[in-house]
Amino acid sequence: MDKGTSAKRMIEGKDVQLRMGFVGIKNRSQQDIIDRITVKEAQEKEELYFNTHPIYSTMPQNLLGISNLTNKLTKILFTHIKHSLPEIMKEIK
Repeated sequence: MDKGTSAKRMIEGKDVQLRMGFVGIKNRSQQDIIDRITVKEAQEKEELYFNTHPIYSTMPQNLLGISNLTNKLTKILFTHIKHSLPEIMKEIK
């Protein structure tokens, strides 16, 4: 996402619905990469962007940011492992 872009409807699942939903993130820009902005600094910039943006600041914060995406994917992976592990253990035995 960048200036002039609004993905609010997409993130809220109004245009396209996904079973597990969307999480909006703002990646580092090419200039950030050239300037060697660290991942931590990029996350801080992303958080500031979402908190101060006229549209995104009004949205539920759990739909925005790399930290929320990380948490969501971790839960999905954990659930998948939890459901798959008994079958894997059975195959090993």
